[in-house]
Formats: sequence, C-alpha cells, structure tokens
Amino acid sequence: MSTQTGAVTLINTDTLKVIRVIHGLGSPHIAAFAPQGDYVYVTDDARGQLDVILNRVVRRIFVGYGAHHMAFSPDQRRLWVVLGERARSISLVDTHVIDRPRLIGHVDPHGLAHDAAFTPDGRYLWVTYDDRSTLTVFNARTRRPVATLPAGTAPAHVRFDDASGLAGYNLYVGAVQTQTLGSGAVAYQDTNLAATTQYCYALEAVDMVGNVSAKSPQACATTINTGPVPTAPSALTATTKTFQQIDLGWSDNSNNENGFRVERSLL
Repeated sequence: MSTQTGAVTLINTDTLKVIRVIHGLGSPHIAAFAPQGDYVYVTDDARGQLDVILNRVVRRIFVGYGAHHMAFSPDQRRLWVVLGERARSISLVDTHVIDRPRLIGHVDPHGLAHDAAFTPDGRYLWVTYDDRSTLTVFNARTRRPVATLPAGTAPAHVRFDDASGLAGYNLYVGAVQTQTLGSGAVAYQDTNLAATTQYCYALEAVDMVGNVSAKSPQACATTINTGPVPTAPSALTATTKTFQQIDLGWSDNSNNENGFRVERSLL
C-alpha cells in the first residue's frame, strides 16, 4: 500500500507478481483479509473509510477519521476498527454480510488505544495502548472491560498464534475443492445455488507446512423450491402523457411474483 499515492497493490503470493494496482484511495493504511479469505478490508485513515476489495473496491463505508488497526472476530460477524494510533474511540462494524459491512456503534477504549485482536475463541478482545504499558481485555459481547494485563513498552501490538499450527481449511462441495478458508473461520455462506438441489460439503484441515487432514464427514442440505414460474402479464399498453413521460399498464396474471421487470428499447 502507498499512503502517498492512495493506491493498493495486489500481489500473487505464489509468483510474487503484481496482479493489479487499485488507485483512488486517500491514505490506505492497514489491510486485513476477512477470515474466509476472499475479501480484503483496507482502512483509509485520511478519509475515515473502510474499503472492501475483491480485485477492485466493491464498497466503502465511513467508520471514523483516523481508521487504523483492525480486529476481525473469528466467526467473521464483527470488526473492531481502532480510530488512530492514539485512539479515543473504536468503531464497531457488522460484517455478517462480508461485502456489505455497516457501522453499528462505537466502543470507549478507556485510554489511547493503539491495536486490538480477538482471542481465538472470539469471546474477548485485547486492546493495547499508546499511553501505558498495560492492555485491557474486553468482553466481545458486552463490549465492557473485564481485565487489565501487563503488555510491555507502549505502543504495543497484539496477535494470537494458533497453537495447533492450523493454517486453514479446504472446503469441498461434493468431490471438488471450491474454497480455502482461514484458520479462524468457523462458518461459511454458500450462495448463488440452484433451487431444489442437494449440496454436500466436507472440510480438510491444513497445517503451516502443508500437511492435510482426512476429510470431515459430509454435511448435506437441499435448497428450497422456488415454486412455479409466474404467469406472464398480458394486455401491455403504453400511453404518451408528456414529451418526457409514457405510462405503462398491464394485466397481472399471477399471484406468486415478487415484482415486474420492465425492459425498454429505442426503435
């Protein structure tokens, strides 16, 4: 990332070649992969934005000026964003829908916060500070401090290592591997599926040196039936009202539609 040019560079970690350079950011500062591994979140401290990137910026939300260090909950449902290197506020972002995050509140860090990280079980958040040599443990659910621990010379950073050496998971749909998930992933949403179709899933655990476990037992589910196809409307009319307006009318011949799609063409 370049804070001077407002750009983020995507690099293929296998070949170390540049895939793409994304311009148009203000002052990109910290990048973090969502636990599922597809999307990258980038804090833009100059604009106070959180940029969601999937080969391009797909969404921007304002979280507060000075947006800096981030902490994803292991279940990918919450993101805490520290607003500055000496932050008096931490923004709380709902990331349940990973490509459409939304700001839902703020947390008082009870000091000048610097960095934050979730415990591997997701129950607590550890916050370090710029103005003291201790850290505060917050209950992630209540957002209230529950303990104070020594942390060494400020400003300090905090991260948790997986003692098991877990690197991630391979997700299979049937016999085909479709995703590689991060070590913190405990859930996944499979979307854009066909109706009335059974899908079966299995997981493999992968360690830091590439060893792969046996596959888990399969879990299967069937998508619901979308119901009969709606009957097409009839008796479509187009009536000129003004030089800028044409009114349309038609007969509704169905009772199971969610709406109508209007197509327009110029002759």
